[in-house]
Amino acid sequence: FFGSLTGSVDYYSYGSCDGPALCGYDLHDNESVAWGHEGKYSTMLFTQRARKILESHNPTKRPLFLLLSLQAVHTPLQPPKSYIYPYRDMTNVARRKFAAMVSTVDEAVRNVTYALRKYGYYKNSVIIYSTDNGAQPFTGGSNWPLRGRKGTYWEGGVRGVAFV
Repeated sequence: FFGSLTGSVDYYSYGSCDGPALCGYDLHDNESVAWGHEGKYSTMLFTQRARKILESHNPTKRPLFLLLSLQAVHTPLQPPKSYIYPYRDMTNVARRKFAAMVSTVDEAVRNVTYALRKYGYYKNSVIIYSTDNGAQPFTGGSNWPLRGRKGTYWEGGVRGVAFV
């Protein structure tokens, strides 16, 4: 396991607050706190770890199950500045940041797919891509043409993107 145990973690500092008395650093490497990653964007950090696992594992000796669960595109909306530029004409700031964060996810999927090919896994892999729920329109997401949003029982809240 390499990641966060709570939601709404800062993408760069890995700070998390679930109320004033429940704040702390939330980045873990198995059972240990993973210090020293502050300033590294979580989507890129998690993707880098997945690529290292693929590089170090021998696909011909034993199977591998790899689950890459990215934080993006959950709040807080914190895309790297270099990813915002292509969306500079979007007038809705939240939507612009959301779109930039989706681009980081696209790049992560591309990089992991590239690593699967490079290290000999691709032809014997099943790739499942899924989201956990519908988008939250208040923070730049859109479920159009579906009604509802994250946290509701309408289709916009429970349907999500997936492919195998």
